[in-house]
Amino acid sequence: MASTLLKIFVKPNARQIRYQWLDKDILKVDIPAPPENNKANNYLKEYLSKQLHIDVQSIEIKGGKTSKHKFVLIPLSLDEIKEKLP
Repeated sequence: MASTLLKIFVKPNARQIRYQWLDKDILKVDIPAPPENNKANNYLKEYLSKQLHIDVQSIEIKGGKTSKHKFVLIPLSLDEIKEKLP
């Protein structure tokens, strides 16, 4: 199974959730969760798991846990991710 280390720029405390591709492999996600006590990270993982139809435990934040710039390991190929997040 292919995995992708996706670069994600997170904007916490947004009014609503939305995402956009900034580049071929950089995703920007606005999330309505605060960046404290891991709330934004957990929200991001839950959102990605629902959108990509994968188990939340299979999504790993590999870098940037306390930063807006994150590296997230997702057990799908980049093409599969882009199919589900056009």
